Amino acid sequence: MFHENGWWVIELLAGVALIALLAFWALHVLCSKGSNRAAKLATGCVLALAAFAFVSGFSIGPFVFPVVVLLTASALLTPLPRNSGPPT
Repeated sequence: MFHENGWWVIELLAGVALIALLAFWALHVLCSKGSNRAAKLATGCVLALAAFAFVSGFSIGPFVFPVVVLLTASALLTPLPRNSGPPT
């Protein structure tokens, strides 16, 4: 693949790996600290990867789709942050 297309393919794969790593880190922060910003970041990363997997469905998308499924499952299993305000 590299011989045929050059460095842009490696950069594209590195971008996918970076976004997946960022989503994983955001889910870790959400689980450990309960950050709403981390929840939004994780959701955005998963949606970006899902859109990329859909758009590139006939080339690299089938390899990215399992990452999207696993990150979605991880996001669903991550506990949501509790309100830190006074109880009502």
